[in-house]
Amino acid sequence: MLIPFKKKLSRWMFLLSKEYRELAANFRKMQHPKDTFARLERALENFGYAEQLVLKRRLNEFSWPFVLTEHGFNRSMASFESRVVWNQVTEVTRMFTNAGYQVFVTNGTLLGLVREGGFLKFDDDLDMAVYFPGADDHEMAKRVSDLASEFSKLNWSRHHFHKTFHQAVRLESGVTLDVFPIWQLDERTLVPYPTGPLSVSDLFPTNLRLVDGVEIPIPADPEKVLQSLYGSGWKQEDLSFRFDWSKGAPHYQSYRRFCLDYRAISP
Repeated sequence: MLIPFKKKLSRWMFLLSKEYRELAANFRKMQHPKDTFARLERALENFGYAEQLVLKRRLNEFSWPFVLTEHGFNRSMASFESRVVWNQVTEVTRMFTNAGYQVFVTNGTLLGLVREGGFLKFDDDLDMAVYFPGADDHEMAKRVSDLASEFSKLNWSRHHFHKTFHQAVRLESGVTLDVFPIWQLDERTLVPYPTGPLSVSDLFPTNLRLVDGVEIPIPADPEKVLQSLYGSGWKQEDLSFRFDWSKGAPHYQSYRRFCLDYRAISP
């Protein structure tokens, strides 16, 4: 059970606690990921950023190269040969662009590229956005579901996470590339970006960011996209950040309708 903090405890006091020993044991054995993640999140609330970073790094050293995220214990993106992975991403993006789709890296992958110049250490997958112009919520479900058959050479899977659904591609390296659809609600509202507003001109035409000798497509205004995703503090690492869909209720409702339709028509 999490120890009750009546006041802010120092990192050293926490390192001597039973709670820390149990967390460390779970990291070593990579067990009980959901419970361990929740307990760690609650514990980190009692510390400032610098101590949060030290504690999180210390615990993840026990499981390295695997890190604990909301998805469970998975291999850290920072542990992969980046040039190899980026080349595999380029193969996927080229397939989509050759078929007429507009794509770019987004979410944590975009954040890592812009802020860190590479992969985020505590990230365990990659994120790519695919734009579907002129589609509504219900039409989107069918079009996204059809991606697997349209690009049958790719190793597709479906992810169910936080009551939402999205397609994912397993790269040859073993990295998961999440594929997120984007469509327009109105002139200044794009789904599923939660905090907006963003316009299509903020996304396209895409630019190419050179990383490890590989050109990766990014949005036309990557900083504006990152602010829409992570808020004005995106330039500073925030270990406690979580997407808050309540800030964009219309976006969330539209995305939920899409997810429900997608679940109904997908095997």
